[in-house]
Amino acid sequence: MGIMDFVKNGVQELMIARPDDKKNLLVYKHPDPTIPHFSQLTVDADESAVFFRDGSLVGTLRTAGAGQRHTLSAQNIPFLSNLVDNFTGGNIFTTDLFFVTMRPIYNVPFGDALGMMEDPALGEMVTPRVFGRMAFQVEDPEKLILRYLGIRATTEAEQADWVKRTLIASVKTVVGTYGDQNGVSLLQMMGMTQQLKEEFVKGAPELNDIGIKILEIADFNLNLNEEEYARLQEAQAEIGAAKRAARVANIGIA
Repeated sequence: MGIMDFVKNGVQELMIARPDDKKNLLVYKHPDPTIPHFSQLTVDADESAVFFRDGSLVGTLRTAGAGQRHTLSAQNIPFLSNLVDNFTGGNIFTTDLFFVTMRPIYNVPFGDALGMMEDPALGEMVTPRVFGRMAFQVEDPEKLILRYLGIRATTEAEQADWVKRTLIASVKTVVGTYGDQNGVSLLQMMGMTQQLKEEFVKGAPELNDIGIKILEIADFNLNLNEEEYARLQEAQAEIGAAKRAARVANIGIA
């Protein structure tokens, strides 16, 4: 039975919920953009239901309580009045409905090259790599969907890859900023995993921009290939030699 059959037959209830086999998705989009008035919406305690129309945010619902459902009526939920389709006599809401997982997601592996970047202290161009595991949680489901609309990752693997790629961009930003602010090189940061993990938890800009917060980073490893590692060691040795020479000249030792 289709949506128009519900309207024609005067049926006022339709059960809407995320299917059990989609519970593992970070974002699940309800497949039908037309929802009858008085439909019963189930929002689990660990998710949000985010309503969009024409690419714009309309409103968000959290759980109605254990074993409870939301009755989708503009009288009960005022923002739904912005979704009324007048061409159906006002009996239908037209919306893109997204279910967003809000519970913490643990033990997500990541690893990739950060791309070419300048060592903050030594000035050499290198391509560091990072590996580890992360735990994260959606803090802002509306912001997440606004960014999600641009990528449309529909499978669990695609969504995980999106988050991981965004994390890698955040790691590059945090590593560069930390090095600049503290005057330390990548060689030094390779031994500062605890400090860097704390910086990621404190704020990972690109992830924050899509509404996600890092809860924990584990087994973090920042490294370089052998050639780049040797090049940074050489640059560090040259800077050390120059500093020693400057100190000698400053105290007038021939």
